[in-house]
Formats: sequence, structure tokens, C-alpha cells
Amino acid sequence: MKMRTLLLTTYYQLLIFTRVKVAVFFSFVFPVFLFIVFSFIWGRHNPDYSKFLLTGIIIMKVTSDALFSIGGAIVGYLQGGVLKFLKGLPTSVMVHLWALILSRALIAIVTSAALTGIGIWFFKIEFQPMELLYIFFGIAGAFIIFSFLSLTISFLAKDKSGDISLTNFVYFIMIFLSDIFYPLSELNPALGKIAAFLPTGPVIALTRGDAESGVWTLVWALIVAVIFYFSFKNHKIGR
Repeated sequence: MKMRTLLLTTYYQLLIFTRVKVAVFFSFVFPVFLFIVFSFIWGRHNPDYSKFLLTGIIIMKVTSDALFSIGGAIVGYLQGGVLKFLKGLPTSVMVHLWALILSRALIAIVTSAALTGIGIWFFKIEFQPMELLYIFFGIAGAFIIFSFLSLTISFLAKDKSGDISLTNFVYFIMIFLSDIFYPLSELNPALGKIAAFLPTGPVIALTRGDAESGVWTLVWALIVAVIFYFSFKNHKIGR
């Protein structure tokens, strides 16, 4: 019964998501548009760059989903009294929270699969099965890290406007100080060191097949999970 409830709740979360046109645009249309335009400009005769760009945009999209869709929604449930309402329902409140997380994870996977399909069919990008597995691990790592980071920011921010401003600041730092669109670490080694230190560094490297970066991805996941635990604990105590 719980599994059926989880699946139904996830379905309704997906249905609600599809009715928000702005969310659909930035989750599906925008990343596909970026990949196609940049690939036609710089990667039409250079499949290596198209492959480089594809993995970067996938991580950009997953990072955006995790930062802007998870933390704010869950904290909004808490501060808006929605969790109290959900606790009064026959099903566990965790079912609804897991459904939210699962729906966003499914959206990230579907969009990533669509981007990969476009890269293979239209830009002749070739992937080995192991490379696709690395992309999946990178998606999972990015989703976990930035979901916890989003929750931490939401609990630490004093108001909604502060939450959005800080999340935007973190997002753009992570995106532009990284190897998502271009090999920053090669073009500017000084900035490359900063990019390698940020959590997007090992996640992108893992997505591109660097197995050793998996360790640092796991380390970052543990760090942000611990930071979230203490921020949540202090938030509860302070109320």
C-alpha cells in the first residue's frame, strides 16, 4: 500500500510540475536549446566538444533542479504549515516528501536522457556503456549534493527573498567557475584550482569518466549532509 501511495503521489507531483510552464521551460526546453545552439556553433565538426558540452549541461540542469526545486519546497512545506496538514493524513508525511524528491529526480533523468539522445542522433556523439554509467553516477552525485545544499541554504536564510538571492549566488558561482561550458581549468589554471575545489568540479569530472573523482563526490555529499543536519537541528532548537 505504501509503495502504491508513493507512486501515485509521485505521479501527482509530476502532474503539478507539468502545469507550471516556467518550470517546464527551464527544465526541458532551455537546456536542450543551449546544447543545440552551442553544438551548432562550436561542435558541429567537433564531436569531442559536443560530448564535453553535453555532460556539462546535464550537470548544470541537475544542479538547477536540486537547488531550486527541493530545498525551497520542503522548507516552504514546513514554514507554511503544509507539513502539519500532511501529518493529519492517513499516510506518512515522509511519503509526500519522498514523492517530491523522486519526481524531481525522474525529471532530471528524463531530461538528461533526452539530451543524450539528441547528442547521439544529431551530433554523432559516441558513448560506451561505461561512459553512460559514469553520467548516471554524476547525475546522482549532483542531485544529492545540491539537494542537501539547497535545504541548508533554505534553513539558514532568514526569509524567502534571502533564500532565493543566496541560492542564485551559489548557483551562478558553481556554473561559471566550472568546466561546464569550456575547459576553465586549462584556460585559466588559477581559476581552475577554485573550480576543482567546488563540488561541481568532482561531479563534472565523474560524469566525464574520472573514477577517482567519485571519492571526492562522496566526500562532498557527506560534508553537505552533515552541514544540513546541524543547520536543521539548530533551526528546530531556535523555534
